Amino acid sequence: MRYAILIVQPLGNTQGGAYFELAEWLCSALRRLDQDVVIASRPISDRRSIVLGWNFLPQGVELRGDSILFNTEQLFEGSPWVTPFMLALFWRFEVWDYSAENTANY
Repeated sequence: MRYAILIVQPLGNTQGGAYFELAEWLCSALRRLDQDVVIASRPISDRRSIVLGWNFLPQGVELRGDSILFNTEQLFEGSPWVTPFMLALFWRFEVWDYSAENTANY
């Protein structure tokens, strides 16, 4: 499988830079598993995306159907990230989450 670790960073928003260290770690881990992986700032058509910063995705962005959303946000009742748009993304794509507790709040 060919992967692209996609760091979402809207124009003028510097928070996406916080994902770079995680992207490097994930890239290194996947390479140790003999996977072909790159870090990118936009989807690459022939690679499965692992999306960091999914919560900054603009509505209407096109991701491959096999994309993975990597959640690093704490989710709880009333969380600003638990929105109809987020839930639609979570139902559409595979989600990797840092916290098993978050899955109860999807």
